[in-house]
Amino acid sequence: MASSGKAELQGATPKAADILQPARRQSDIPPTVDKAAKREKLSFGPFTVPGRNATIPDAEKGMDHDSVQFNNMLSGFCDDCTVLLGQASLSFVNGTQADPSRGIYQHHIVLLDMQKYNVPFYICPKQGTPLGVVPQAGFMVSGATAGVEPNLFSTNDPANPSGYSIPKQAEPRSYFLQSEVVNYNDAPQDIYVTFEVEYLPGAKLAKYRDTAVSLLSVTGCGWPDYKAVINETRYSTSSPTATMPKSGVLLNAKGHLHDGATHAELYLNGISVCNSQANYVPIGKDAGMAMGKFDTIGNMTRCEDQVRFEKGQEVHMTSFYDMDEHPMRMGGSGEPGDQMGVYFLVIAPDGE
Repeated sequence: MASSGKAELQGATPKAADILQPARRQSDIPPTVDKAAKREKLSFGPFTVPGRNATIPDAEKGMDHDSVQFNNMLSGFCDDCTVLLGQASLSFVNGTQADPSRGIYQHHIVLLDMQKYNVPFYICPKQGTPLGVVPQAGFMVSGATAGVEPNLFSTNDPANPSGYSIPKQAEPRSYFLQSEVVNYNDAPQDIYVTFEVEYLPGAKLAKYRDTAVSLLSVTGCGWPDYKAVINETRYSTSSPTATMPKSGVLLNAKGHLHDGATHAELYLNGISVCNSQANYVPIGKDAGMAMGKFDTIGNMTRCEDQVRFEKGQEVHMTSFYDMDEHPMRMGGSGEPGDQMGVYFLVIAPDGE
């Protein structure tokens, strides 16, 4: 997939000069998970998102018809640390959040750890996709909500603590960013991709379970986006059944849906273990925007009851839609946006 914007990565094997460092770093943020932790915000870019009437080359388009994607290698995160919380978002150059109320739709932000592989990033039947077998771990994942939602790696349980472990290594650790953005404004917009992390010093803290983010999609082993069933307004879509590749603990789970959806259900061996609800918020029309007034998903509820699973147990999900109640989002060109039915699973596998 090609990259675009002011900050670009050319070639499959990056050199040190190709790896982006934070353009901005804020290190005076009070922690919210653990008072002994440090919390900082790293901003990468700026990236230019073309205006809504711009012609986007096919090689730079993402899953959504009107989106542009940015693919880059990043570095500059904490070293020899255990991350308790990670939050990915978009912001304008002036620091204001870039969200639908200001004409920017964050389709997704995915940050993959290229030096870690404790659990597959993509869970699907027989791991039949490069996303399921490439040795990389999901670090921070977000998207398609008006609010900024963190990935929570901590159990908030002192008797059973957990976190995302980043060991110290000789060379700077690098991460792969894949971000996709839709601009509903007429004018191009410069934005930063921002990551806020809260962490404790030390990568192998006593009793801490190591974690990572995995994805489960209704599309199975295919790319997670699909076109909506436009001749139906109420329907559901289920994933094929996959088997858990390792034993471990599901620390928390949260659905990822696009406008038109109402909720997503997660099943382990046929038993529901999470019902993640879509909460909608109204978005008004700002100057220069083409969207008008509409409701969009503001956040998805997170299930935080820990669930034990064993290798080989079956897992699947179903996403539910009611487009009479919540119309689907339209692209800047007037075409329907794509749909996604995904679960973000924060997993602590055994033996780590």
